[in-house]
Amino acid sequence: MQRLLIISNVTFAILFVVASICYQKTESDWILLVCMGLLVVVCGLAIANIAAVFILWRPHRFRAFYPMFSFAIAMGISFQGTSWAVQNMLFETPSDPESFLTAKNRMDLEQVAARLLGQSIKTVSVQTDAQVQMVDEHPHISIPSDIFQKLLKYDCQSVDIDDDQSLVTFNFRRGRRWYGYTFTASKSIPLSRRPPKITERDIEDWSELIRIAKQGNHATAEEARNIVFTPSVAYPYLQKELGQDVLEHLKHYASSHDISAEQKRLVLNALNRQWLPSNRLVEHLDFTYTGSYEELRLEGLRFSVLGFWVGSLTKSLLSDGVLVYADDGSHLRIRQNLSPADQNRIAWLHVGLMNMLYGNLFKVDEHFDDQSFGDGWYFVRQ
Repeated sequence: MQRLLIISNVTFAILFVVASICYQKTESDWILLVCMGLLVVVCGLAIANIAAVFILWRPHRFRAFYPMFSFAIAMGISFQGTSWAVQNMLFETPSDPESFLTAKNRMDLEQVAARLLGQSIKTVSVQTDAQVQMVDEHPHISIPSDIFQKLLKYDCQSVDIDDDQSLVTFNFRRGRRWYGYTFTASKSIPLSRRPPKITERDIEDWSELIRIAKQGNHATAEEARNIVFTPSVAYPYLQKELGQDVLEHLKHYASSHDISAEQKRLVLNALNRQWLPSNRLVEHLDFTYTGSYEELRLEGLRFSVLGFWVGSLTKSLLSDGVLVYADDGSHLRIRQNLSPADQNRIAWLHVGLMNMLYGNLFKVDEHFDDQSFGDGWYFVRQ
């Protein structure tokens, strides 16, 4: 029995190390199940080794502790070995920013960023070839082969480019996790303190603007199931800022190609006024915040506070006293005399709300959780 337990302890320790390393490398669901199964077996072995002391004490005396000692040593070595192996496996990969952002890697990726900026490119997807998505209706261009080969070399999945803010984000994937490395050529203001700006690059679908114009400021229950924007907020604001005549033209357009460059400019200008703290968008009567459920409610829709950055930012602003409850205990009010930093946080909260309010029209990315690595480099794990 002693020998069988000792062999089992060593065998399952080795299997646990192998399974853990495989899971860290692939993040496969079935390997995760194997790891969980092995943990159950290890717990069973722990119980068996403790029970063996009592069972074997009379015939073997102190040697009855040998299986338990072998279990403790095997498990200790396996856990330490797994940690060491995983660290070495991830060393200088995008999963480990401290070792990945070497001077050479920074220089290579900065050269790529410099050549991608200023080309009106929105996204580059790196697959068997480079698939380029241009901003709005700018002429399509091809990515030079040396840039594509460099992205392949680093196993980069995609690149997001923002010409207006001089931002380039390199996206990497391992298993189910995404890792974003953002480089900014403009290093004077940290990403977390930059004011928002909605540009052509952020537009997802200009056709949504036509749908908003056609819908008006109200939707029946059936209509609401077929739209993703909020007509009671989006339409009245655009009506006030653009004028009824512009909306009347928009609602008769057949596709986004009918929207003129001037109309797009007017819409972008209007959207960039809406996020200003002075517009007090978060105080809109359709927005209620229920602290007991930790949910931000938006006209009957619920967005988890912990699972969505707008909700997390709202909780932070409430905690810091930047936002306060109105007299009814559910609506919010912005505190007076905010510092520039807090005004910027309110502006970003407004942009996050607008991301939802306007459906598929646009999406502005935020960088609140990005960790700075100096010299214009930031990292985020998703």
